[in-house]
Amino acid sequence: MRPSFLDEMSWAMAEVYGAVTDRILVNLARYFPYIRDGEEPRGGFEYQTRMLAQMGQANRETVDIIVQSLGGADEALRQALEAAILDALKNEEPKLRKAAEQGLLNGPSLLPPEIDPAQMRTFEQFYKQSADKLNLVNTVMMESTQEAYRATVADVEQRIQRTQSILNVAAGETVTGVSTYNQAMHDAVRKMVANGLTGFVDHGGHRWTPEAYVAMDIRTTMFNTARSAINEEGERFGCDFYQVSTHRGARPLCYPWQGKVISRSGWTGTIEDLDGNTVQVHSESEIESFRYGGGLFGVNCGHYPMNFIPGVSTIKGEPQDPEENEKTYAESQQQRALERKLREERRELAVMKAQGADDEAIKAQRAKVKQASEDIDKFCDETGRARRRDREYTPVNATFPPKGSYDPAESPTTERDKIKDWYTNSRNSNSQPQSPTRAATDSTPPQMQKHADFTPASTITEAEEAAKKFVSAKMGTVSYKGIDLEYANTCNRVLGDIDKTFGLDALGSIQPMNMRSKLFKGSTSEAAYKWGGIGGDLYINPTYYKSAKAFAEHKAEIDRLTQTVLDGGEMLRSRATGRKLEYIDALLNTKRQCVSQSYDFVEGTFVHECGHALDDKLFRKRIMEAFGGRISYNDALSESRHTYGGGISGYAVADNQEYVAESFAAWWYGEGDKLDPVIRGIFEGAIK
Repeated sequence: MRPSFLDEMSWAMAEVYGAVTDRILVNLARYFPYIRDGEEPRGGFEYQTRMLAQMGQANRETVDIIVQSLGGADEALRQALEAAILDALKNEEPKLRKAAEQGLLNGPSLLPPEIDPAQMRTFEQFYKQSADKLNLVNTVMMESTQEAYRATVADVEQRIQRTQSILNVAAGETVTGVSTYNQAMHDAVRKMVANGLTGFVDHGGHRWTPEAYVAMDIRTTMFNTARSAINEEGERFGCDFYQVSTHRGARPLCYPWQGKVISRSGWTGTIEDLDGNTVQVHSESEIESFRYGGGLFGVNCGHYPMNFIPGVSTIKGEPQDPEENEKTYAESQQQRALERKLREERRELAVMKAQGADDEAIKAQRAKVKQASEDIDKFCDETGRARRRDREYTPVNATFPPKGSYDPAESPTTERDKIKDWYTNSRNSNSQPQSPTRAATDSTPPQMQKHADFTPASTITEAEEAAKKFVSAKMGTVSYKGIDLEYANTCNRVLGDIDKTFGLDALGSIQPMNMRSKLFKGSTSEAAYKWGGIGGDLYINPTYYKSAKAFAEHKAEIDRLTQTVLDGGEMLRSRATGRKLEYIDALLNTKRQCVSQSYDFVEGTFVHECGHALDDKLFRKRIMEAFGGRISYNDALSESRHTYGGGISGYAVADNQEYVAESFAAWWYGEGDKLDPVIRGIFEGAIK
């Protein structure tokens, strides 16, 4: 059972409700537009009458949004719960079956591994409960929309009445009236957005937004369904014990039970594991937190049981230090709060645009969005936590994932729609960067025209001297210590080709990668870089560049892994979702893990890493300029990666940075026809 898998599925479901909330609020905001200079502000009884008369139309539009967007919720829920059961059982069922075949358990070892009737009954029970709640959500959203509309109309009227004294219609003072009227509209709609469509109140009196309520309910239901499937399977095979899973940053009420072995029947005592170690067994009745929603296996709990077979199983996972666990948990909650803040600021921006706010107001709100994003960056830098960009925005046009695919990143968004439009328009416009020296259709590898005059060095010292032309004359250093001479020459040749093709500012240094440094600790890449422009450094990993044998072994390992996926493609696809499924499909399509597998592996590896460096130095700025600063670097590339990455290599779908580097390597070797025309145009537009 993979909690991350269930999290992805529940988030994919919940973000549709977040998208619907955004669409409803943006639509309501259009009923409260700003007015321009010269237009007469309207207040008083006339305003209320006119606005309430339009409420019927607003309600009909809300119903349309809900029906169009949420009509597939029941089927998506059913698929998600089925996937949760199958994912939970795929590791549990084989070990129980094997133990039964060995006579260690008394279970029905000859039964097929499909979901049995007891699990099906449990599934239907959880499905009905959650489906009923989703239907309730739809009703509450409708009622909350009506309430929000009425409240905003009344709020605007009250604000205008309070400032009526300055709404002087005399000549020359209309601007003051317009300004005051628009401020009333602004404040009232801001209040509506801040309140949201809350209509869900828990036992503690806390109000929930639709997306938060659905995220909590779906996640809890999926985990409960998966846990029940594991427990049903354990009981079916006569296994009484299970171990509680462990993870970092566990909730306070869950933490004490991480890694403990529990008896379903209530038995207590000691048993032995595979290695003969004594294991204490606790009864489920001891778990006081079962009584509370925030405890073990309660609301939003990410723990799960792992069937434990005496004499066969071993204790898995080591609970985090209590203080460190508490710190991790607090940081996770803080990160979720920062993510909510960013989503709220983005929602606010969309609402302001719908109201027709002026450029200054839009600019100020964009600054808030940027600041909220920078706050997350700063927090992640300080804590070392990974940034979850998929949780920082709500795709306005999000739809439920198709069967077999639960990757939220695949859902369309308004931002990605902008990218698609830009791609289409840029291909036929003068704004697309074009190469002054190579036509966009020319597939001749550029380096083949460049390094014919390259003279290899005969010693490492000579190679280092030749490389000094690429580093700062005053402070730069070059060291090829531990690197094979042939490979040092390869690096020099590629750097020379790139310099002739694009032109380079001086590097700070070229040196072997220090595996002990914080930057590269744990790195296993063929080459690593830190090349941000003047003063940047280029690092080469001597682990692979030390000998022909070392690189041959590395390529053989990559070839073996590639062949493993090719041989078991359909089986692996049936078990994969999200990014992993995208990777498998890319590998099945291109038959290669990376572009360098198709060419000189040593040179291709270095070309790929230089692609990273050029991305930092040249391409990133052009990507941002191409999108006019309207979208982040990562958002700008995500749609392109999903569309074109799978036709380049398996590695090209790993992330946006690897996508650019692999695209560059493919272009460098004459495979420009496989690239996004926009990305190819950016490469070619950077040629000097």
